[in-house]
Amino acid sequence: MSKGLFKTFKTPDGIQISTFCEPDKKPVFHSLDGPAMRYPKAMKKVDEYYIYGIKYTKAKWEEAKEDAKVKYVPIDPKLEGTQ
Repeated sequence: MSKGLFKTFKTPDGIQISTFCEPDKKPVFHSLDGPAMRYPKAMKKVDEYYIYGIKYTKAKWEEAKEDAKVKYVPIDPKLEGTQ
């Protein structure tokens, strides 16, 4: 699997954009830390949430983000009792 590049930048009008780009592909909006598109308050626009280019409502984004978290990490049996 190839590695991608995460980038965050600001446009001249103050919009903060977060993206993910795989080599030889177009960048897509993406952020697991908050909105992928944050608008300045003066623009009076609602921030937009994306995961790998798919747009979500804030509630659905939070749900998808929680589903992606690891809920159980198995213990390596070779490590047990080494403490």
